[in-house]
Amino acid sequence: MTRIALILSAVVAALGITLGATFASPSTPLVIGVNEDHPKFQEDAGAAMFGELSTIGLTESVISVRWDPGQPETIPDEEHLVAVIAAAKEKGVKVVLALYPAKARAVADDGPAGFVAFCGRVATAFPDAAAFIVGNEPNQPRFWQPQFNADGSQASAAAFLTVLAGCYDAIHATGKQVIGVGLSPRGNDNARAPSNVSTSPVRFIRALGAAYRASGRRQPIMDAFSFHPYPDKNTDTPFVGYQWPNAGMPNFDRIKQALWDAFNGTKQPHIETGLPLWLDEIGWQVPTDGSDAYTGVENVPTVDEAGQAAFHGSVVRFAACDPQVEALHFFHWIDESDRGGFQSGAFRADGTRRPAFDAVAQAIADTNGGTSCPGSATVWKHTTSVVGATASFTRLPARAIEAGARENAIAAYGLVDVGTKRTLTASDKKAVGAALALRATRSVRARFGAAVARSTVLRAHSKRQLVLPAQRLKKSRYVLAISMSAESNRDRLSLFVGPSFAAGGPLVATTAPAGPVLAETARVSGSVKVALGAKVEAWFEYGPRTTLTRSTKHVLLAPNVLTVSAQLLDLRPYARWSFRLVVRERGRPATRVVGATRVFMLKKPTW
Repeated sequence: MTRIALILSAVVAALGITLGATFASPSTPLVIGVNEDHPKFQEDAGAAMFGELSTIGLTESVISVRWDPGQPETIPDEEHLVAVIAAAKEKGVKVVLALYPAKARAVADDGPAGFVAFCGRVATAFPDAAAFIVGNEPNQPRFWQPQFNADGSQASAAAFLTVLAGCYDAIHATGKQVIGVGLSPRGNDNARAPSNVSTSPVRFIRALGAAYRASGRRQPIMDAFSFHPYPDKNTDTPFVGYQWPNAGMPNFDRIKQALWDAFNGTKQPHIETGLPLWLDEIGWQVPTDGSDAYTGVENVPTVDEAGQAAFHGSVVRFAACDPQVEALHFFHWIDESDRGGFQSGAFRADGTRRPAFDAVAQAIADTNGGTSCPGSATVWKHTTSVVGATASFTRLPARAIEAGARENAIAAYGLVDVGTKRTLTASDKKAVGAALALRATRSVRARFGAAVARSTVLRAHSKRQLVLPAQRLKKSRYVLAISMSAESNRDRLSLFVGPSFAAGGPLVATTAPAGPVLAETARVSGSVKVALGAKVEAWFEYGPRTTLTRSTKHVLLAPNVLTVSAQLLDLRPYARWSFRLVVRERGRPATRVVGATRVFMLKKPTW
């Protein structure tokens, strides 16, 4: 089997696709195309490229139009773009124009009004454009600055909201759709990072939603959401994703949930209320060694052309099986000749085809032009709990909770007094959570009290052992519990409640009969009943006849140790001895408790 066949087989298996299977039709047909500026620089206005696209079922081409604040009223390449759109239309290809500032600080330095006016001007100038994308990776410093305020708080999302809302209104006035954001799949969320100070996609969406809610806007800001699901490393397959809060191809559920968290209950639709996903840029770079058509030095590890072909084909099939994905655009269709750029095309810079051309053509055929899913359709529904939340409980040797989640969560945890309840109902458990929560109402908090309560942040993909401090408890029944709320949406909750157990009450010492007793030594023991969490020390007092003038060494009992023993030595010449167990909470002399006094007789020596 050839290498490309092996890769294709692995990808098909990962997708869960059965070749020759009955096709399932997605609710929304997938539009498949490219993100490619090449036609802007061709004398034929891209007619040849558009012809190649249409022959294999690629029906859409995204072309960028950048706003230069130095020439705020100029539409770059305006006349040629009219010809490009006409040439595409003649070949049956729709053109989508992507609008964004040419400089990262353009809006920060010149204000949003100029770019918003530019959006309206472009929409008016190109009535045959199919739609308009507003934004290009505004969570990355290469395209938008600043990302953070001086105090470290997120800044780019709120600033971007202003231009997205303004452009939505201006473009909608011409009757066209607005696709929002063009979000990068990664960001470090570190305002003090030495380089690439950026915002992760989940946190950018959260900040965008917060800014939208705070603005009081009563209209939407986008008709579809654009995302760039590039791999974390260029050598990763399409099915190697990112850890939260970043996201790639296998993590669309993370993006969908973030959009639900950000906009549910507002006038801006989310995934479940009609906001489709556009996968506006995706591609894998390949080596170009030995070709005179390229200059410069490659800047990323590459995959071979067979691997690229397999990956690009698999992306088509994957997207066709997700009914919430409306469009897929490969970046690029034709390589950039500078190796510092992107060499991810189905065509090399010298115009020759790569295997990716045929692989994409076959995938389009396999999906009936994006209208059918050659496998199992993706099913997604929002969650109102913390994603991947888990918890387990231990009471001995220490009260502890092991907890984790697949997203960051804020946790309130502790020990809750549930009175006499041995079994808790759903209502009882809700009251336990309320006892832990910071915003619990007084009426609920009065029902159950948190004997010990703490709060912490749980980091995604990392379990933590949360140990509660030892504490003297009153006699009652208790539960260990933890309530988690998602960082992205504090109203998404997960509550875990352990079994009810009895604890507390008075300290009790019980002296056991001595044994074994020898000629000069005796073994003595006793048991302790102690409130869970109390630090207890124990010892024996003993002496000849009825006096108790001696004592053993004080021993600090471990939390799970309820018995104590000692060896009494050098007991001759007396035959009759008395002893008792003594316990007290460490450092609290007033808590001293003694067990009953017992007597033993030494055995007579046999010599």
